[in-house]
Amino acid sequence: MKWIVGFLLCLTAGSVPAADVYRCVDRGGQVTLQNMPCPSGTRTASVKNVTTDEERSSEDHKRARDDAKRRMAENRRLAKAAGTDRVYHSPPQHRTPRVSAECEQAKRDRARMENTSSIDLRRRLNDAVFAACRGF
Repeated sequence: MKWIVGFLLCLTAGSVPAADVYRCVDRGGQVTLQNMPCPSGTRTASVKNVTTDEERSSEDHKRARDDAKRRMAENRRLAKAAGTDRVYHSPPQHRTPRVSAECEQAKRDRARMENTSSIDLRRRLNDAVFAACRGF
């Protein structure tokens, strides 16, 4: 007996009817969406009948899919006729970075002292180049 009740519930669960959605606006401009008519003190901005995808027949789906394919083919044909069916990308622009005079001077000083054996001196020169060239 329980399985019969469960079976009947399953049958009725799939058949959800279309519903109306009410868009209600109160005096403060607050918008609410609900499935019942708007209460007093609010105005009904719009009412839409909403259907679920389950209610659409397979013919409706097939017709919508065919319409979409037809529109895409027409768009491709028009783009080809207009010569806009290919997208041409310009080559990347290689910009040389701006370098300040201080940065250039620090790099020259480091290059001049490059062969020095002092690690501390090289570290200080690298730090000077980093500080002078920061942001470029």
